Amino acid sequence: MKKKIFASIQIIVMLVTLFAPLNVLAAAGKIILSSDTQELSLGSTVKITLEAHQIEDLFGLQFQMNYDKEYLQYQSYTLSDEYSSFDAVQVDTEAGTIFSPLIRKNIENKNKQDSFEMASFVFTVKKEGKTNISVSKVKAISSETFINEFGKKDMKILSIPEIQPITLQGKIEKETDSTTTTDFSLDMKKELEKAEKLLEEDVQKAAEALLGILNKATGTLSKGEQEEIRKVATEVIQQLQSISPKIITEEGKAIAKVDAAFLTKNMEIATKLLEKVKAKGITVPETNILTVAMKEEKSSEIQFQKEVLTFMDQHNNHVQVQFPNIKVTFAPNAIEYDDTDQILFQMTPMKKGEIKTNNITYTDYNTYDIDMVRVIGKQRSKINQFNKKVELQLHYQASPLEEEKLGLYYYNEEKQSWEYIKQGKQDKQNKYFTVSLEQLGSYGIFHYAKDYVDLDQTYTEARYAIEVLTAKHMIKGVDDSHYAPNQSVTRAEFATLLVNAMDFSLKQYQGVFQDVQGTAWYAPYVQTAYEAGLIQGQGEGKYNPQGKITREEMAVMIARAYEYKGKEATLATDGFTDEGEISSWAKEAARKMKAEGLIKGVGNNNFAPKKDTLRSDAAVMMYRLINGFEVQ
Repeated sequence: MKKKIFASIQIIVMLVTLFAPLNVLAAAGKIILSSDTQELSLGSTVKITLEAHQIEDLFGLQFQMNYDKEYLQYQSYTLSDEYSSFDAVQVDTEAGTIFSPLIRKNIENKNKQDSFEMASFVFTVKKEGKTNISVSKVKAISSETFINEFGKKDMKILSIPEIQPITLQGKIEKETDSTTTTDFSLDMKKELEKAEKLLEEDVQKAAEALLGILNKATGTLSKGEQEEIRKVATEVIQQLQSISPKIITEEGKAIAKVDAAFLTKNMEIATKLLEKVKAKGITVPETNILTVAMKEEKSSEIQFQKEVLTFMDQHNNHVQVQFPNIKVTFAPNAIEYDDTDQILFQMTPMKKGEIKTNNITYTDYNTYDIDMVRVIGKQRSKINQFNKKVELQLHYQASPLEEEKLGLYYYNEEKQSWEYIKQGKQDKQNKYFTVSLEQLGSYGIFHYAKDYVDLDQTYTEARYAIEVLTAKHMIKGVDDSHYAPNQSVTRAEFATLLVNAMDFSLKQYQGVFQDVQGTAWYAPYVQTAYEAGLIQGQGEGKYNPQGKITREEMAVMIARAYEYKGKEATLATDGFTDEGEISSWAKEAARKMKAEGLIKGVGNNNFAPKKDTLRSDAAVMMYRLINGFEVQ
C-alpha cells in the first residue's frame, strides 16, 4: 500500500496535555455530528460528518468516534482541506473506535468561521436495527499562547459544548422461525452448551465433556457442528494452556506456586483434545506456550517446581509469565535446572518519576525489576545468564504523539544509569515494546525529551523530527544544549544517519575508500552503508567524508535506502521547477522521492539540488524515511 508521508508538527502535543483552568477560552460555537441518512439498510453506506459551527480560532482538535461494530463496518476517513491529522489516526475495528488529532494547516487563520466540515467517516451497514454514534475524549485548542508553569509556551484550550450523539434506525431483523431446519443436531447443541457452562467452573471437566461429545460423534460432522465444536474447543484448549495459580501474600509480596500435577494434567488433556479435534477434520489454533498469569500490580513471585520445567522441556513447550503490562517468554532449557529444587520468577514495579540530566528529561511510563532465582535447598542465587534468549514484552499507555518519543531502557548497575536498548521493537498498534534478552534485570519504558536551546531557529516539522530522532538515539546535538539545525551535514554524518535509520549492525571497516581511515569514528558506518549499496563514493576510490553532502546526493542515498527495504517507488509525474539544475545521475531519485513524499523541496516547487543539506533537513528526511519503513 502506498504510504502517505505526514509532516508532523510539534504543537499538536498540546492536544494531549492537561491545561490549567485559568488558561481555558470559552468557544462561542459548537461541534456537531450529522449523517447523510437516518435509516440503516443492509449493505448500504452511511456517511457521518463532524462539523464545526461558529467557532473562532479552532486551531486543533482531538476526539474519539465510537460506533457499534455489530451494526457498522468502518470503510474510510476523509479530512477537510483546512486540517491535517499527520497520519496519527488510529482505527480499532475490534473496539469500534476511531481516534484522531486534527491541526489547522494555516495557524494564522483566526477568523470566525461559518459551519464547515472538519472530517467525514464512511461505514457499511452490517446489520439493520437501531444504533448510536458518539464522540468522546474531546480536547480543543486555539492558536492563542501562554507561558506555562515550566516556563514553556503552550496553547490555550477551548471549552467546547458536549457533542451530541446521533441515532440511526432501520428495519429490525426478522426473528428466525423456530421450525427452520439447520445442519446442526439439537442433541449435540445441548451437549456443547453444557461443556461451555462447565468452563466457568472447571476447565478440566469442560474438556472431558467435549472429549465425550467427540467420542460419541459418528460419521461425518455437518459444517454447523464442526464450527460450533471449533469455537468451544478453541476456548477450552486456551484455558487449559493458561493458568492463574492461587495467590498468598507474604510481607506485601504476592506469591503463586505452579501446581505440577494440575499443570501436567491440563497439558495432557489439551494434547488429547487437540488430537481428537484434528481427527474430526476441525482446525483450531495451536500454541506450544503455557501461560501463567498474575493480575497483581505489585511485587510478585511465581514458583516453578523442577517437575514443571522438566515436563515442559520434554514436550518442547515454552513458558510465558504474565503480569499487568509485562510478558516474559522463555524455554525451560534456557535455564540450568537439573540440580535445582525451584525456579522463582520475581517482578517488582519500580517507583515512577522523572530523571533530569544534561538537558534531558526521562519520564517513566513503566519500569520493573525482573529476576529469576535458582533455589537449591535453602540457598538462593540469581540467574544472570540464559542458555537461550528470553523475550520481554512491556506495555504502555500513551497518545500517538507521545509514543513517538518512547524507548525501551535497561538499568546498568555498574554505571548506575539507564541505557537505551536499540534492539527494542515498538508495536504502536498494540502499544508495547519487545526485545530478546540474554539476562534479566531492571527494564523500563521512558519518554525522552532533549532540550536543545536553538530549535527555534528552524521550522516546525524539523523541530519535531529532531526531537523524535534524538529520543530514538539516532541523532545527537553538537553539544549538550545545541543541535545547530542550520549547519551543513558532512557525507560521513549522513552515512551514519542512514545506517542508524536502517537499523543495520555495524561492519568492521575494510579500507574500501582511500580517504577514510580505519580509526575514524565514522569508518564502520561508511563500510556498512557501502556494503548495503547505499553509497558508492565520488570516484577514484574516494568518499570525501568531510565534504558537505548536497541535496541531490542526499536524494540518491535516500532512494537507495528506501528501495533496499523492498519499497516500490514510482516516478513523480511532475518534476521540480529547477529540475534542469539536477545532475542526470540524481534526477530519477529526486522524482521518485518526491512521488513518495520523502522530499518536498525548499519552496515554490524548487529542489535546490546543489545546495548543502542542513542538519534540520537531514533530520526531516530520516524521520520521513523511518515512517515509510513502518507502513506495510
